[in-house]
Amino acid sequence: MHSMCMDVPSADKETLVCCGWKDCEAKFKGRFKLREHLRSHTGEKVVACPICGGMFANNTKFFDHIRRQTTIEGQRFQCSHCSKRFATDRLLRDHMRNHVNHYKCPLCDMTCPSPSSLRNHIKFRHSNEKPYSCEYCEYRVQWNARWKQSMIAKEMEKILPSKKRTHRRLL
Repeated sequence: MHSMCMDVPSADKETLVCCGWKDCEAKFKGRFKLREHLRSHTGEKVVACPICGGMFANNTKFFDHIRRQTTIEGQRFQCSHCSKRFATDRLLRDHMRNHVNHYKCPLCDMTCPSPSSLRNHIKFRHSNEKPYSCEYCEYRVQWNARWKQSMIAKEMEKILPSKKRTHRRLL
């Protein structure tokens, strides 16, 4: 249903295809580009790296991944703000957007693209809050993923009691 789209004429008499996702106003010249764009909403990844197994939404993102694996000598494009280096001009431009965000953290030099990403940054970088707790002991963590790892570890201890594991060794 989200991919329902509508053909609309543009100013230059070319027909454009509009994204039907709620609150998205993206327009494309063809349905293939729309399909590729929809992956930004769904998180679908269809291209796999044969070396590391990483998954990517399209070939462009996969090739960016490959280019990022180049040696420092192959990274000719340098950021004027933080001196980080990139293999292509486009990767540098994408990175530069991080420096022109509008939401600055009051606790450090980080800037974020949205209020929600700033809230997440503050929560995970500057807060000592640990809302996730182990059901079997006093261990508490900040991230849901670590909590899940802890639960798996404790379940494994039940199955394999001779192989006692600790939270620290697993995480």
